[in-house]
Amino acid sequence: MDDRLSSVNGNVDTVKFKMNIIKTYIEKQEYEKAKTELINVLELEPENVEANYWLGQIYQFEEKYSDAAELFAKVMQNNPNDEFKLRAAEVFELADRDREAIDIYEEFYNKNNKDADIIGKIAHLARVIDDNRKAVEFYNKLLEIDNNDILALNELIDLYQHTNRYAYYQHKSTLNKIEGRPSQAIGCLKKALLETEDENQQIETRKELAKLYLQQQNYLLAIDEFLKILEKSEDIEIYKNLAEAYMSVDSPTSAMEVYENILKITPDEKDSMRELAEIYIDFEENKKALVLLEKLEKLDFSNPQNAVNIVKVLITLQKDDEAFEKINQVLTKDNKNVEALSVLADFYLIKNESEKALQTAQKIQTIIPNSPFGYKKLAEVNEKLNNSFDTHYNYGIYHDLKGEKQLAIDEFTWALEQNDENINVLLKLAKLYEEVGEEYVAGEYYEKIYGIDNSNISALKKMSDIFIEKEDYSRAMDVCDAILKINENDIDARLNLAIIQEAQKDYENALINYNLYLEKAPLTPQISEIRKKTELLNKKINGEDNEGLLNKVFKIFFK
Repeated sequence: MDDRLSSVNGNVDTVKFKMNIIKTYIEKQEYEKAKTELINVLELEPENVEANYWLGQIYQFEEKYSDAAELFAKVMQNNPNDEFKLRAAEVFELADRDREAIDIYEEFYNKNNKDADIIGKIAHLARVIDDNRKAVEFYNKLLEIDNNDILALNELIDLYQHTNRYAYYQHKSTLNKIEGRPSQAIGCLKKALLETEDENQQIETRKELAKLYLQQQNYLLAIDEFLKILEKSEDIEIYKNLAEAYMSVDSPTSAMEVYENILKITPDEKDSMRELAEIYIDFEENKKALVLLEKLEKLDFSNPQNAVNIVKVLITLQKDDEAFEKINQVLTKDNKNVEALSVLADFYLIKNESEKALQTAQKIQTIIPNSPFGYKKLAEVNEKLNNSFDTHYNYGIYHDLKGEKQLAIDEFTWALEQNDENINVLLKLAKLYEEVGEEYVAGEYYEKIYGIDNSNISALKKMSDIFIEKEDYSRAMDVCDAILKINENDIDARLNLAIIQEAQKDYENALINYNLYLEKAPLTPQISEIRKKTELLNKKINGEDNEGLLNKVFKIFFK
């Protein structure tokens, strides 16, 4: 091969020829030969980009990072594309040429200052070369992207420990919060307050403290922090937080004063107007509430809830004509506004128009059939009309939809006292008792349903399922027999009877019922399993299974 190479005239042709040979070596993974030829090429043509790149890759593979870095630096001068620059930066890191790597990564950062991977590399390398200023800058940039970045937090805690005690405790607090240690987080924030005289830092730290106190439902300490913040800054959000905290400690008078103060500072603050109006209503200061709500309606005219709230106040003030006119205005725009319909139902009750009240409540339930709200309204209207059964029945559905099973059971039980043969109520009680794990009680209700309606096979089937699950085979068999007396072709009952008989080792009858099931059952994946059962039962009945076992035993002993 050397003779062939030497026969080629001129450096350019020689390089081209060698590069083709080198490609073959690389494809065959003969890297040592490729390396030798690449060195030869670079003696002829030192700036050859392809040769520098391939030889650099070989050196990188051999972990000769300094040599690889030198070659990659040459390539980067002649072919500065982004993909290669990143590759070169990684090699510079491995070769401990960290400043050069940082320079490359900063180029990429300037193109995309949200690339967390690049920012992390700069921060890490800055730390390696003791450029702590840059490390702090870029670790903080990582936190701007993800304030729960634990690696960045830990690095900053270490960097700040002896240089910035306020930031040190702030970041330790954040880390404690992320790791689920709120008490330690609070302790760090208190220490942070002692490390700064900067007013803005104090305010931000107290905000964080207040948040943590609220999370712990320590409202009095949160209130204390909010008050300290407000001594230095008239922050509307903090005023609102303070008012909410006062409401949490059942101090509506204090909350009222705060909301009134907010409206002095920002007269059109809608949330505060709404909250203050509610407090006024609770304190029966309905005229004040009406003034606020009417102003709020003008500011927030697209929200129909404002008009509904005005109607509530007008009703309380006995301004019935105005209230009726206003509620109809709302319903003209949206006749499915359930909040407005709810107020209208209450209005009809006040006016002793019970039939209209009931019709309105029923309309709500029709509009939102699966919502607890509709059933609650029906229950409230029926309660006002002294319809005891309907009151408890609808409250029962209301609690059931909310997942409040025991409360639902209580309501349906009271409803049953009014009508002890109501199958709907019995069925709801049976299902609820199943859901709370009291299957035998559920079975009793299914039994009552069957006692009232002896054509109700579904109730018997539910009883059968419960007794089989509880392995109460005697009672389960009685129920299956009862179902088959009503309908001898009921395949579910036939299958359950066979399962029970097999469990009781009554194999002959089990086999009969499995075969009867197979005659009438549709083709399903279950059929093949049942057929296997019948084969096994046949063997048991004929003694084949036991004989096979004895043969196995004899084989062991006579080996």
